Amino acid sequence: MIHLVVALGCEARPLVRRFGLERVDLEGPFAVYRGDYGGDPAILVVSGVGRAATAAAVGFLFGVGVGVAGAVAERRRPWLNVGIAGGSRFDDGSAARIGDARIAARVHDQASGRSHYPPLAFEPPVPLTTVTTVDRVERAYADAGLYDMEAAAFVEAARRLVSAELVQVLKVVSDTPEAPVGRLTAARIEELVEGRVDDVAEVVRSLTDLAQSGPPPLPESWTREALAGRHFSVTQRRQLRRLLERVRAAGLEPALGGDSAATASRLLAALEAQFDGAALVLEPRDGAAHRSDAAHRSDAGGRR
Repeated sequence: MIHLVVALGCEARPLVRRFGLERVDLEGPFAVYRGDYGGDPAILVVSGVGRAATAAAVGFLFGVGVGVAGAVAERRRPWLNVGIAGGSRFDDGSAARIGDARIAARVHDQASGRSHYPPLAFEPPVPLTTVTTVDRVERAYADAGLYDMEAAAFVEAARRLVSAELVQVLKVVSDTPEAPVGRLTAARIEELVEGRVDDVAEVVRSLTDLAQSGPPPLPESWTREALAGRHFSVTQRRQLRRLLERVRAAGLEPALGGDSAATASRLLAALEAQFDGAALVLEPRDGAAHRSDAAHRSDAGGRR
């Protein structure tokens, strides 16, 4: 099962058509769609705009998935955030053009200064760039990369549910200095996402294949060192394996020694802190804050 998270109904409609999804009759604050794509279940939620709504929608969709597939299976289901974003240039210096698509190599939270680096374990169909999440619509595009209002909250929430390599972000350029955000309409947003559904489908296939292949075995030395001299309950053993997989996905060697990891509970806390340190790298902004204005409002739900 692939989890798709979009902010707006007009972003959702092209995906609903492409993946053959139907609205699920659920009580709750979010619109959810479900179906089968190539024999693999797909489930989509329309979160609404902003980080708080996005984080809540991720938790809500995870609960729906647990009800369908069970908690164990849900822990290996991939997540993809799809939506529009604005910018003037990409990380490589090339100009951002309306309709271009990029996968996030770095997701930066402007408010906190923290960054996430989603590990990419497949060949991407489009180039990579930075995506910066802001609280209000960005019009200056001072830094390279794209600007949105959801990606950082999405990544932070989803990476607490599954391995980091199964959480990805794909954005379509909707506004630039030459084509400002104030001109956007719901119909235009739908058209832009529609133009990139093939790229979305390819990422979905890659993530589904990655999830189905399962994680490679952990190094025996890691497990042996972690268990040595410590008593783990059955639940703690499961937590240990999940944390070791996450640390490995972040490209790290697990911190298994030292007084801070003397007991099972302390080791689990140390691994959690190590993973958080890799996923959330402090990068405070220098100089003046980016200029931003009140969010552009449209039928698309009040979008950046």
